[in-house]
Amino acid sequence: MAFGGATVDRGIVSPFQDYIWTFREQVQRFLARLGSHPNTVAWPYPWTSDNGLFFFWFGINDVWRSHGE
Repeated sequence: MAFGGATVDRGIVSPFQDYIWTFREQVQRFLARLGSHPNTVAWPYPWTSDNGLFFFWFGINDVWRSHGE
């Protein structure tokens, strides 16, 4: 669900292209689609705090978009 060129929030800085999901949108879509631990992605074991590991990496290489368009 990651997009290159994403910004944190399009209300602050717009993404490189309109089709690119912002970091906020990526997290919202992850939670909406996979946050309920559906069997289609958690099979054969449902996600738990004992067997799941998630991390977020958000780079700063798109900071040039913040100086204005």
